[in-house]
Parts: sequence; structure tokens; C-alpha cells
Amino acid sequence: MSPENNLNRIQDYYSFIGNISDSQILGQNAQIMAFSTQAKKMHLFLKKFKGHIDDMEGDFEQAVVEQNQMNSLLKTYEGNLVASYGDGGRSIEDSCLVFWSDKSTELNEEIEQ
Repeated sequence: MSPENNLNRIQDYYSFIGNISDSQILGQNAQIMAFSTQAKKMHLFLKKFKGHIDDMEGDFEQAVVEQNQMNSLLKTYEGNLVASYGDGGRSIEDSCLVFWSDKSTELNEEIEQ
């Protein structure tokens, strides 16, 4: 079958092939332009949203770093308190400390990963 015959055979089933009036083209152009305008608005919104997410991610990462620094400082402080004022016969590990406990170490390792 020649291309012309094939086109003639399927022409009736596709509105974009064959005789399309100017009013149909204008209607389709209006729909395409409306979609384009909406897509541009959505794209602008998504770019702004991504910027906000990136800012929040940076703030979150900074908070994690600061939390780790604070925990390290409190651990040192707690160790110094026990060394200065604690029971001389007990080691730091046996003194029921909050920041020196095994659970605290496990949590810090999980946070760092």
C-alpha cells in the first residue's frame, strides 16, 4: 500500500490529519497556550519550592552539626564534673553518666551516619 493510500485510509480516524478548519486550530491554540501558561506558573512554583527545600536542608544539616558539638561539649563537661566532684572510687563508665553511656554512644553513631 502506498503512503497516500495509507493516509487516505486512516485520515477519517484522526482529527489532526485532513481538513481542519481555522476555528478548530484557534481553539486548539487557545488550549495549548492555556496549558503553557499553567505549566510556566507550575515551573516557577517548583523552582521556588526547591529553593526553600534546599534552604531547609542546609539548616537541618547545620543543626545536626551543632547538636553533635553540643553533645560533645556536654560529655566533656560531665566527665570533668565527675573527675572533680565525683566519687573517687568509681570510674567514669560506672558513674551512671548521661553522655558517657553506651546508649548515648549508639545514638551519636546513628546520628553521624
